[in-house]
Amino acid sequence: MVAVGGVPMLAGVIDAVAEVGASPIVVVGPDRGGLPSGITVVREEPVGGGPVAAAVVGIAEVVRLAEKSAAGHPAERASEHAREHPAERAPDHAPEHTSEHTSEHAAEHPAEHVVERGGERAVVDEELGVVALLAADLPYLSGRAIRVLVRGLGAKDGAVFVDGEGRRQLLCGVWRVAALRRAIEQFGEPSGGSLKRLIQHLEVNEVRWDGARAPYFDCDTEEDLESAEKGESGKKGERAEKGESGKEGAAQ
Repeated sequence: MVAVGGVPMLAGVIDAVAEVGASPIVVVGPDRGGLPSGITVVREEPVGGGPVAAAVVGIAEVVRLAEKSAAGHPAERASEHAREHPAERAPDHAPEHTSEHTSEHAAEHPAEHVVERGGERAVVDEELGVVALLAADLPYLSGRAIRVLVRGLGAKDGAVFVDGEGRRQLLCGVWRVAALRRAIEQFGEPSGGSLKRLIQHLEVNEVRWDGARAPYFDCDTEEDLESAEKGESGKKGERAEKGESGKEGAAQ
């Protein structure tokens, strides 16, 4: 894994999402080993198929893991929901479910996914919560940056950073899982597709970073790596907005 300041960039991205309590964490790309326990690694289909193909596989794995987790702890989740919503207790015969409760909770747990038991579709899209879709080569990404994105989400489908020239950084954003899944279902063949086209019908808030060391700065070239080692954030090209990179990524 490529490192900046002695820290592998992928490890830094994982640390940032773990800092805000994100779970599950899914990495899309080759399994190079050395990742913390509990991290799931999957490959895009086909291999090298680009960011949309990676997003499709990553989101599907996040949902699968969320369903599995909920199925394994139904009593605990139902009990938690009953404690937090005593006035909403359902009859004994009704399906039990949990839900995210406050914007503060969402900000602290941007990738917590909630599953309802019963029905043909186990995952309730409207309650799935938020997922961060991130490149794996973001040396300055931090938990604070992810919280800024979550706060910037508002009532929209997604929130992404924009650079100083107003270009959307689509590989550094957070999305409502329900909206992103709908976009994926309507997209068609993902291989070779661009993230810009994937999210073209979604409502997106653009968030500006007011500090140094832009969290969306990604390292595509040796020059970028040299800039990162110096603590600099160079200008990025239009590719970032188009989302046409074939690099590996982390979906959490």
